[in-house]
Amino acid sequence: MYNRYTMNTKGFTLISRLVKAKPTGFTLIELLVVTAILGILIGVSSSVFIGILRSQNKTNATNEVRQNANLVIDLLERDVRGARSIQPTGSQNLVTLSGTPSGDIEWECREEVIMPLTNGYIRRRVLPSVTWQDITNKDTQTGVSIDCSPPTFSFAFNVSSGTTSQIITVRFNARQALLSPQRTDFQIELPFETTVGTRQF
Repeated sequence: MYNRYTMNTKGFTLISRLVKAKPTGFTLIELLVVTAILGILIGVSSSVFIGILRSQNKTNATNEVRQNANLVIDLLERDVRGARSIQPTGSQNLVTLSGTPSGDIEWECREEVIMPLTNGYIRRRVLPSVTWQDITNKDTQTGVSIDCSPPTFSFAFNVSSGTTSQIITVRFNARQALLSPQRTDFQIELPFETTVGTRQF
């Protein structure tokens, strides 16, 4: 409130005028509306962020499986193309390639029991060495697992004779490591297969 004087013909007159202050805060409804909008925005952005993380996890897991499987296929094709003959061993999990430039080479799909599960991996050795080289990463948390035996039997070396050379087909399923998180974005399993022939007889 403030006072001001005005002049009239009879003298000064005191005029009182009440001045209202401008509001400087927010009403309760405005605060509720803003809070609701912020909650919606945070919820949507969290969903998007979680979706991106899961997609990235799935991509990383898929890439790990593919890289291991492609390494197996590339090395096996190179060894078979350099071999003179393929000697089955009576087991579809083990095969010997004879007459390669490096010597005789054995390939095997092997499993290790990690109670209550089994972790399969593919390995290779150049004879007469007794030292095996693991081709797939058999780490139970960051590697891959290969199904080598029943009941999920998906791995096999199948050897046949063509007109001028022997032919081997290898097939296997590769999946994410046994002890990787159990969420769906980490559970990857892909089938792989390749057929390649030896040098001519």
